[in-house]
Amino acid sequence: MKRQRKLSRQMRRWGSRTAALLLAQAPLHAGPNGAEVLSGQASVAVDGSLTTVTAGHNAIVRWNAFDVGRQETVQFIQPGAAARILNLIGSLSPSQIHGTLRSNGQVYLVNPAGIYFGSTAVVDVGGLYAVGGSISKEDFLAGLDRFTALSGEVRNDGALRGESVALIGRAVSNTGSIVSPDGFVGLVAGGQVLLQSEGSRILVEAGRTEGREVVTHGVTQTGVIDAGSGSAMLAAGDLYSVAITQSGQLTAREIRVQSEGAGDVVISGTLDATSETAGTRGGAVLVTGERVGVLAGAKIDASGPAGGGEILVGGDFQGANPEVRNSRVTLVARDATLRADATTQGGGGRVIVWADETTVFNGTLTATGAGAQGAGGFAEISGQGRLAFSGVVSLTGGGGQKGELLFDPDSITIQAANPNLNGDKTVGDDITSVGDLNSALLDEPGADSVITAGEVAKLLGGASLTLAATKTISVAAAVTWSSGSSLTLTAGTSIDVAQKVEATGSGAITLNAGSGGISLGANVASGGTVTLDSGGAIVQTAGRVSAATLVLEGGGSFGTSSANRNELSAPSVSLNKSGGAVFIDSFNAGGVTLSGSSTGATVDVVSRDAAGTAAQPLTIGASGLTAGSVALSGSTVTVTGDVTATVSGASLVATTHATVTGDIDVDNAVSITFGSAAAGTLSLSGSITAPDNLSATGGPSGDSVVLNTLSLGTATFDGGGGIDKVIVGGSGA
Repeated sequence: MKRQRKLSRQMRRWGSRTAALLLAQAPLHAGPNGAEVLSGQASVAVDGSLTTVTAGHNAIVRWNAFDVGRQETVQFIQPGAAARILNLIGSLSPSQIHGTLRSNGQVYLVNPAGIYFGSTAVVDVGGLYAVGGSISKEDFLAGLDRFTALSGEVRNDGALRGESVALIGRAVSNTGSIVSPDGFVGLVAGGQVLLQSEGSRILVEAGRTEGREVVTHGVTQTGVIDAGSGSAMLAAGDLYSVAITQSGQLTAREIRVQSEGAGDVVISGTLDATSETAGTRGGAVLVTGERVGVLAGAKIDASGPAGGGEILVGGDFQGANPEVRNSRVTLVARDATLRADATTQGGGGRVIVWADETTVFNGTLTATGAGAQGAGGFAEISGQGRLAFSGVVSLTGGGGQKGELLFDPDSITIQAANPNLNGDKTVGDDITSVGDLNSALLDEPGADSVITAGEVAKLLGGASLTLAATKTISVAAAVTWSSGSSLTLTAGTSIDVAQKVEATGSGAITLNAGSGGISLGANVASGGTVTLDSGGAIVQTAGRVSAATLVLEGGGSFGTSSANRNELSAPSVSLNKSGGAVFIDSFNAGGVTLSGSSTGATVDVVSRDAAGTAAQPLTIGASGLTAGSVALSGSTVTVTGDVTATVSGASLVATTHATVTGDIDVDNAVSITFGSAAAGTLSLSGSITAPDNLSATGGPSGDSVVLNTLSLGTATFDGGGGIDKVIVGGSGA
């Protein structure tokens, strides 16, 4: 026989007189019982194992108990998918859901003692909020999902489905399945929790709780969560030693795993933000907390057909995004993988692994491009205090366009082998063997970040690499690679190159140092461009700089004097210096072309042959040269562009011919010496401006001066010794 009891209450204004009818208890069964309508309209009908609750929008019902047995069903009938019903459960025991719960709307189950969905539970609702705590009637009616006094555990071992599913409690766990196609799934643990919407995103604040004892585990996810192209969040407040453990399967377009307290976040399962829809990029994954461990077997994937997505582990770029919490310690263990690849046609994604103190990376990271135009992506791996790296990174592009990899800890040493930090006499094992967050290595104080030369070479096979240190970089082992990838070393103070850095292919090399300068004690060589940029002096004690093009930048000197020059071999040298003297011995076969500027400083260049004599050509390029003073020496000296000396004069010394077709403007005198090794010709065209004079001195015999369209300006021409003839309007030799 069907029994039906109905209750309704029309609320006119909260705080007005309250009148409620207490439903008579139905015959004993495991279903919900003892209902009292506190706000809005609701009715309860019981027919055997079926309990039907028909409710209006924003109805509030208090229950003595809310349990569903294995063979029982609770059906909520609501006006629509957005309609909400708040079920306040006053039981001293956790609610036990072992049967079926269905609804076409949003169902809130709030029990301070906790809620348990058993392995036989089947929930299919528009939305589910299962809360082991409280919510005020005022907040609920205002549409504010603020849950307080969270004291109960919420656990799911069953099958939950809804457009949104949120499990919120003092501790939350899922061993079953939660499905929310294109919706939202949240597992949130804390003392109080606020859920807010921002556009299509759900924001979670698991607030700080004062004066509470530490709870061992916050969120434990060992089951399956599938939010389709929607979002999923695992979040915990400040109550936990292990805030979040994710060893299951979690799939969503946007995944956020975040602890707001001091507890660890441990990932050993799968975070899947991939896309399989043509024309779409991969999704986004964020994992952060006080200490973050991505352990062996973990897979974090944000790949997509049209491009890789974004993965942030421990923070955002250089730890500088105030919207993303920085971890203190981050570990990516061996056999853990981070992927943000393009799978069909497009560029690789963006992957950041960061910690404010220590990062250990032993895993695999890929952000590869696909298709002819698909360039490799960008990755940063760094511990601001210290980085230990022994992993694999690939940022290759489908069309050969490699991506960029950045390491930027406090100080970096490139050496032959990983260090023996733990003192067990086995070199390097203490980095590669780190498998969990309890390793003592993670708290090793004071050590520089170390990367082996072999690791650098291997990384350059798949990406352009930047090593950026807040303080110093030391190259203590030779680095050699053959790919076209570029290597950049950037140090806040100084760089010490004690062993060679050599790109046998066209890969560019950039050394960028602060006021401590660059010490060159070995060869720096590339078949492409070498750039040396320093705020302090660049001092060479051994070796030579070799490149197709050498670029000098910054305010530091290059070489110390005409007696202590830096050696190089490059057909082209470009100066883009804010100051600092330049003293160069160029040993390039075929000579050197020089152009650019070093503001207010001396530029003194000799173009030498292998024997060390000034027997190779020297040319000032079409863009000219500007400095404080200029001294140029070679077998021939050719001034094509303009030469400007703003502090002193200019000196040109050619063992044979000197040719000036550009303008020369100095603050003192211009001196040109030619023909010292063989009969030479000085050919002058253009304007020479010098407050003192222009002096020209020939060699032993047969030397001549050819005056084409020379304009002396304020200079006085002084023909010195060794000039046998002057040709006006001639062509010269």
